[in-house]
Amino acid sequence: MRRLEEERLRRREEKKAIRWEAQNPIGSVQSECNLRRQVMKELDVFLKTVVEGMKSMAQGIEVLAEKLDTIAKSRVDVTPKRKANAKPARKAPAKSSKKKAAQKASKTAVSKKEKTPTAVDTVLAIVSRSKKGVNTAILMEKTGYDQKKISNLLYKLKKQGKIKSVNKGVYLKA
Repeated sequence: MRRLEEERLRRREEKKAIRWEAQNPIGSVQSECNLRRQVMKELDVFLKTVVEGMKSMAQGIEVLAEKLDTIAKSRVDVTPKRKANAKPARKAPAKSSKKKAAQKASKTAVSKKEKTPTAVDTVLAIVSRSKKGVNTAILMEKTGYDQKKISNLLYKLKKQGKIKSVNKGVYLKA
């Protein structure tokens, strides 16, 4: 109930204001100008306080910068000296040359046997076997990778210059 009454009162006041402005057009313009002047004065006061605050902050920052400079200069002068009695680092015992040669041979043999094609190699092989070009759906079907992985792999291959895009979504070996 109160809301309805308040709404009615507000409407009546608005209607009165509209009637008064209609009867006194010069007065409404003057009151509007006075309102604008008042708002501008308030903005001016607000901006002045903001400027003063910024000036005081700038002064505070300058003081802090000077203190930091003095601290930095004092720390540069007091650098810790290294101990003269420090022990040298120990070296690992030398291995025999036969053991080294055997280890190198075993490493190269293992790396050659275990070398499996990477995802990039797999996609590049499929694209290079195609004469007309391959789209992403075919690559997804043949490799089992999802759309995002295929897109990323194609992007890498295009960046490296190993493949090129013939049409939108169709790729050939470069």
